[in-house]
Amino acid sequence: MRTLELVYQEIILDPKIIEFTVEDPATSFSQLRDVVCLKLAIDLGVLSPEMLYPPPQGGPPGAPSGPADSQQQQQQQQQEASQPPPEGSSSAASPGAPEASRGGPPGGPQKGGPHSGPPGVPCAECFRRALKETKSQSVRLTEILALAAVLPDPPPELLEESPVSSSSRRDWRQSDADLSAEALQQQQQQQQQEQQTAAAGQGSGAAALRRPVAAGSPRGPPAKRQGPPCGKGAPGGPRSSVGFQGGPQCLPVRLKIKRRLKRDNFDLLLELPLQQQKAELEKQWGETYAMYYRTIMKLRRLLGRRPAAAAAEAAAEQTAAQETAAAAAAAPGEQQKRRRQMS
Repeated sequence: MRTLELVYQEIILDPKIIEFTVEDPATSFSQLRDVVCLKLAIDLGVLSPEMLYPPPQGGPPGAPSGPADSQQQQQQQQQEASQPPPEGSSSAASPGAPEASRGGPPGGPQKGGPHSGPPGVPCAECFRRALKETKSQSVRLTEILALAAVLPDPPPELLEESPVSSSSRRDWRQSDADLSAEALQQQQQQQQQEQQTAAAGQGSGAAALRRPVAAGSPRGPPAKRQGPPCGKGAPGGPRSSVGFQGGPQCLPVRLKIKRRLKRDNFDLLLELPLQQQKAELEKQWGETYAMYYRTIMKLRRLLGRRPAAAAAEAAAEQTAAQETAAAAAAAPGEQQKRRRQMS
């Protein structure tokens, strides 16, 4: 990770490099690239660490969580308003993304149009100017931020059986013949297991029919169904990622990512029936959600606790320390009063 950070720093500082492109990256490298890009954006001031967490109730994504953040934004807007725009510039920086427009190198290329996202939220063009990223990678970063804005803290548990792209983890040394033979063997094993299950079910049904039942004998209590342990939730319950990624809270992000996946895989989906298209899009959405989920959790662990929560805890500790000091200072006076009353 440190090596990739150094590579990005060299790319950003070199005015001759226009764009950083990676041909056919693996899944693990794509996740590492996402983490490094967002971490660099936070270090450069393009992105606020608060945007990796859901906004406060009733506030837009990236809304200031305290008076210090609001004062900072007001000072930045005043500085931008006082500075005249440079002559001959192709596009003026918008007041909603002052840090993103200044994130690029002084002699770097100015590409893309003005800021196209909500105020205070970096858009794809902001990442392209600041980090010299490609259009597809910049869109990925905005999708990760959109998911982070709705992902609760603490987040729902990501199940181990979450779909992971098998095509991206395919070993290049395996031939197509080996893969087809392996798939055929798995299919045969599944058929054998189904036949054994069906034969066992028929045998138990016949034995139950042959078993005599005594007249008037009381019937035993029905067996209880085994459910999930307490606190874990069902696979599709609210505590699991399956329930969250298909729920209404994640609906805008899910629709946005599915539209992008449909555009990217249009040629592949065009040859499939409608039901298979929906199933393929749902599968790709599950894979994308799992990758973005891991990226967000990695960044939250790297950056520590939420800045607003850490500041609130520090303020509470400071208040408690002041109260303790005041109580300790008042203790000798109370002791003297008690001695006078006793005397």
